[in-house]
Amino acid sequence: MKTKILFVISIFSLSMLGGCLDEITEAPDMSSFSCTTEPLDDDSGVKIICGGDSVGVVLNGKDGANGKDGKNGKNGADGKDGEDGASCYTTANKAKNGYDVFCGDEKVAFLANGKDGEDGDKGDKGDKGDKGDKGDKGEDGNSSGDFCTVKENTEIDGYDVICNNKKVGELKNGEKGDKGDKGDKGDTGDACTVKENTEINGYDVICNNKKVGELKNGEKGDKGDKGDKGDAGDSCTVKTNTDIDGYDIYCGNKKVGELKNGGKGDKGDNGKSCTIKENSEKNGYDLTCDGNTVTVKNGDPGKEGKSAFDIAKEKNPNLTVDEWLVSLKGQGCSAKETDNGVQITCGNAEPVTIKNGENGKSAFEIAKEKNPDLTVDEWLASLKGQGCTAKEVEDGVQITCGNEEPVKVMNGKEVEVLSPACQTLRASTDKFNSMYDVFYCLRSDEKVAFILRHAQRDKNKYGQEDSLNNAGRAQAKLVGEKLKTLQLNDFYYMYTNVLRSAETAKIIAENKGENVPENLGDWHKKNIVIEDKEISEVNNDLKEGWFATGESTNNCKGNNSSGWSIYSKIAYKEFDNSTIQSGCENAFYDVDKKVKELTDTYFTYDKMHKYTLAISHDQFLVPFIVSVSKKAIMDEHGHDLRFHKYDYSSSQYNENEKYNHWINYLTGVAIITDPSGVTTTIPVRALDDGILHTYE
Repeated sequence: MKTKILFVISIFSLSMLGGCLDEITEAPDMSSFSCTTEPLDDDSGVKIICGGDSVGVVLNGKDGANGKDGKNGKNGADGKDGEDGASCYTTANKAKNGYDVFCGDEKVAFLANGKDGEDGDKGDKGDKGDKGDKGDKGEDGNSSGDFCTVKENTEIDGYDVICNNKKVGELKNGEKGDKGDKGDKGDTGDACTVKENTEINGYDVICNNKKVGELKNGEKGDKGDKGDKGDAGDSCTVKTNTDIDGYDIYCGNKKVGELKNGGKGDKGDNGKSCTIKENSEKNGYDLTCDGNTVTVKNGDPGKEGKSAFDIAKEKNPNLTVDEWLVSLKGQGCSAKETDNGVQITCGNAEPVTIKNGENGKSAFEIAKEKNPDLTVDEWLASLKGQGCTAKEVEDGVQITCGNEEPVKVMNGKEVEVLSPACQTLRASTDKFNSMYDVFYCLRSDEKVAFILRHAQRDKNKYGQEDSLNNAGRAQAKLVGEKLKTLQLNDFYYMYTNVLRSAETAKIIAENKGENVPENLGDWHKKNIVIEDKEISEVNNDLKEGWFATGESTNNCKGNNSSGWSIYSKIAYKEFDNSTIQSGCENAFYDVDKKVKELTDTYFTYDKMHKYTLAISHDQFLVPFIVSVSKKAIMDEHGHDLRFHKYDYSSSQYNENEKYNHWINYLTGVAIITDPSGVTTTIPVRALDDGILHTYE
């Protein structure tokens, strides 16, 4: 009986959630909405608890009198086809001891297996009755649900529900079937219904005419206000640091560099690439760092004039040099050379002119006063930028510090400042970010390309001419529909010469609302041109062969019989022994270098459209993602892409567990680039998870 109740609740949950999909764009997270049973205090029955709330009671029946032997019943007429299963299906989740419920491509619920019920009291022994016909085998008393499975049935385009090796039902995909005859009223659970409750923006759960719980729709969060655009340089300040006898440079609240006064400084990261050379034509010196040259001119003797600090001190006699330096916050300041000095303009303030003084001292000379033995090379080495470099770009300067995302200071332009959430997303290379969130975290002048694995195929159909299965077509359709809501133009498509790659791109483009050919034959192995504009191309470098040297891969495979393990092995550079390592290094190029080479070849700013969607394959994307993440990629369940650790020859081999370490469909990377050539690459997913988990 408990097994029947749990099964009824599961089917009831699927029906209810399937009906809501047309109205709710994003399904609410119901992963914790599991059902369990709990005995009543007087042991008269059990309570059914779903999501922490009691939704019904099942009472123990009283012992009935012994019945007479019944007559054999006639076979009932076959019922009509039931309603379509709303394209919903379940998959076993052994990690959580239950089942995940998917409708379309969305995980909409989790059904936990109930605990075994306690044994009931032994009933009184009844009178011995006449020997009856042998009955059917009764249901297993174990309510855990482990003996029920769902198995694909291609003949009905759906799934068979199997309990104790017996088919007990079907879930069909496809068109809506004829409505089945109304079944006989079941046990207690049939008295439960769901009724819309607009006051709570959700539904009331009614069991036996009594409200026993509520299901609320998740409210859409308010869109955050767009942050004000900051003026160039507003967030950078200079602050005295007596510990280093110099100054700290802060941008925002983060220290990005140091400027030290005289004295031999620590050797800077970029110090070796800096040189200084006299420039007699300009009466000064050329300072060259990493190929970028700045000329420092000697001051010509001029009339004695007031410095900017002297002018500031007239307004505030107690002003110190340190306080004055801190006050120079940028404020959109620009400087230009005049006949006898430099004119500085900050925002709308009146320009301030710093005149050349008589026999002015250079920064090096000032430093040398404190350290007479200081050499030019030592002084340059002391100017540690904390790994920061600067280079001229179009309309401004680009500053890069360590591994931080470069900051652009534009001439006469405001800098687009990303929200903290977007800054976090763009820096998150160790997890799979939502593909759709990336669109909201682009600056207006940036371009983006997504390289994704194709949608789902059948397990054994991996040939060049094999297509998607029905689940894969539904996945691609969902991605296209989501992209359509974003109303994005200038989309460009790439795919390989494999049929399912072109089919994925075609279905996404159609459902996004693009004016594209409907015939798949017009896509497969062909570029598409519409009104003299090319909108797609075949790119066979988006395949695993991009990483291969052409030498045999057998020595890299070792004892593993699966080719998948090779590509995770070369990505993580984890080898069983030196022989396999040598075989892998002969058969494959260095992954990190090939990732950069592909990006430089196809995904630079001048070669990209505003938005590019490239459809690729798993064995190409696994090394790509591992490289981008610096081997730190992991999903929310703690699974990485180390497939080789769980393949056939591994001591950890488990047929189900190994798929928890492979890339999911429609998962890959986003490549963001700006006019100055700064590129940001992060792992992304278009479905709920970046890891495959199950492989039908």
